[in-house]
Amino acid sequence: MVQGDFNAHTNTSPDYVLFDESKQPYVVDNYYVEDSIMPRNNLDPKRINNSGRCLLDLCKETSLTILNGRTIGDLHGKQSCITYNGCSLVDYTLVSFDLLSLVGYFEIHDLTSLSNHCPISCTLLTFFRSTNFVNQTQLDPLPGKFIWSPGAIESYVKDITSKENKTKLALFTNNSCKSSDSAVQSLTSIYNESPKIQQNSKQNLKKKNLKESHGFQTLVMICAKQLKVMKNWLTNFHIITLTENFYSCRSKYRRACKKAERSYKNKICSEISANVNKDPKTFWNLYKN
Repeated sequence: MVQGDFNAHTNTSPDYVLFDESKQPYVVDNYYVEDSIMPRNNLDPKRINNSGRCLLDLCKETSLTILNGRTIGDLHGKQSCITYNGCSLVDYTLVSFDLLSLVGYFEIHDLTSLSNHCPISCTLLTFFRSTNFVNQTQLDPLPGKFIWSPGAIESYVKDITSKENKTKLALFTNNSCKSSDSAVQSLTSIYNESPKIQQNSKQNLKKKNLKESHGFQTLVMICAKQLKVMKNWLTNFHIITLTENFYSCRSKYRRACKKAERSYKNKICSEISANVNKDPKTFWNLYKN
C-alpha cells in the first residue's frame, strides 16, 4: 500500500493494461490473467500531467490499483486539494491487486485548518485468529563455566590425580556404558566435580567479604542503620528535633558514600595502572570487573 500526495492529475485514464483483441491475434495462454478492474471516476476534469503519466505507468508496471473513485466511501473521485486557483485530485492511495479484495472503505475527509490537502484514510478487512501456542520443546541446560586462574590449575591437577578420582576413573573404565551419551556424561561429571566445589567455595568467600572489599567504611554502615531507624521514627512521630537529626544524618551518609566511592575508584585505578606491564591477566580481570 502506497498513500500520499503524488501531485499527479490522472483524470479517468486506466491504471491497468487494457487487453485489445482487435490489434493482436487471440492466443490461448493459460498463464495470462486479464485485468478486470472497476472503472475509475474522477471529479477533477484537469488534463493528465507528467506526474500523472508517471503514476499511471507505475501502476501498470507494478500491478498497483488506485482506490480513488472506485471504492466504497469515494465512488465519485472527490477532490483532495483546495487552493486559491481551484480544486484538484492529487492525493491517492495505491494498493496491490491481491490486497484490493480486502479494502473495505476509502474516504477523503473534509478540509482542515492544518493543510490545504484533505486527509485520506483506508480501512482493511482483516481476520485474526488467536491460538494458544504452547512450546513443547525441552532444551538441554547450558554447560557449566569455570573461571581458571594459576592457583586453580594447580589445585585441579592435584585433585584429579587423587586416590578418590583415580578410583572413579578405574570404575568408569571397567564398567560398560549403554550409550555414548551416558559415557560422556559420567566422564564429564568426574572431571567437573572438583572444580565445582572450588568454585562454590570461592563464591561464598566473595559474598562474605563483599562489603569489605568494595570499600564500604564503618561510618557508612552506621549512618545507614541510623538513617533507617530515624526514618521509621519520623513517619510515626513528627518532631522538629527528629527532623533536624534525620537530615543531618542523611547528609553525613551521603558524604561518607561519596568518600568511600572515591577511595574505591582510586584504589582500582592504582591497581590497574600498576599491573599494566607487570601482570596483564590481573589487569584485564580488573578492567572487566
